[in-house]
Amino acid sequence: MTKGSARFNYYLNKVQLLFDKASKQKNPALWLYNNDARTPLFMLEGLAKMYTQIHNKKKFTKLKEHFK
Repeated sequence: MTKGSARFNYYLNKVQLLFDKASKQKNPALWLYNNDARTPLFMLEGLAKMYTQIHNKKKFTKLKEHFK
């Protein structure tokens, strides 16, 4: 695994765990808000923004918008 994909995978795994736990809650949106789901999503958006300047601009711009 490359360092670049490992950076994304780290935060994607965090988001996946949060979504899995939230799916079992009565109010998933509130649970995600109270359990800091915004931080890993913000980090993914920041990574994508940084990578638009380094790598495939079209691909990472789409990812950035998706994470937003």
